[in-house]
Amino acid sequence: MDDTISQQLAEKTMKELSSSNLFYNPLKSTSRSWTDPEGYKYLVPWSNAVLLRFFVRRFTESLPKSEYRRKSQVDDAARSVVRNIEEGFKRTTTGEYLQFVGYSQGSLEEVKGDIRELAEDKFLSSKPGSSLMGIGINLGDFNKGLRENKGNLKDSKGPLPSFKSPLNSSNPPLPSYNSPLNSFKPPLPSSNAPLNSSNPPLNSSNPPLPSSNAPLISSNSPLNSSNPPLRDFTYRPLTVLYPPLSNFKVSDLTYEIFIELINKTDWLLRQLVQSLERKLRDYKLQLGGIRK
Repeated sequence: MDDTISQQLAEKTMKELSSSNLFYNPLKSTSRSWTDPEGYKYLVPWSNAVLLRFFVRRFTESLPKSEYRRKSQVDDAARSVVRNIEEGFKRTTTGEYLQFVGYSQGSLEEVKGDIRELAEDKFLSSKPGSSLMGIGINLGDFNKGLRENKGNLKDSKGPLPSFKSPLNSSNPPLPSYNSPLNSFKPPLPSSNAPLNSSNPPLNSSNPPLPSSNAPLISSNSPLNSSNPPLRDFTYRPLTVLYPPLSNFKVSDLTYEIFIELINKTDWLLRQLVQSLERKLRDYKLQLGGIRK
């Protein structure tokens, strides 16, 4: 008897669930979208976090071996700030994105506490007035350097593009600073443009499509031919993407420099949270048919 009642209740529950909207949540499936798989590289808080991890890693390498536990903890926290921004960006909902940005904020606060204790324990020096600009680091230029490494253009057999190459040189420039998120996906040519222009400009808004009879990638074609260039995702260290870091010394780092970078990153993350919350709110209103 008890088994029969239990089975009836189970069948009733499954019927109610299947007839409800619990298996389809429009907020979960369509609350956010992205067209660029590495769009997080346009976020200044992400590039700030990358720089913070770089500084933390270089500094902890100078710690004595007896501080291996502290080194591991602060390294992991700095890494977590970066990874959670990236993972959150690729999540399918704005709510999940917000959650992962929150994880980054928590990890950032953990790094801040470690930096304070490192200064208290005399491992990190304090120099009032020291700053990022004082050691030649410009956060805007650093962000630009990381963004310009998004899928660089190159010829299939040609050399990799240089950091500062002229427009018409054999080493084409990196994508422009203000390129749209989907710049890697060239627009279709205009109706008046020839299908196979022999010498299209590199940054033309209407790059030509390859001929239908042409091979997809010509091994000997120049970069500005009608055959589309390859995308180059070759690893480049930060010192190449942002040359001023080549002159960086661990002794340049101070408590004040770390706190400046941490506070700026924290402020930008809070701005990102507010932006995502507005987006999520507006989307919910849109689903409800309520105009703003």
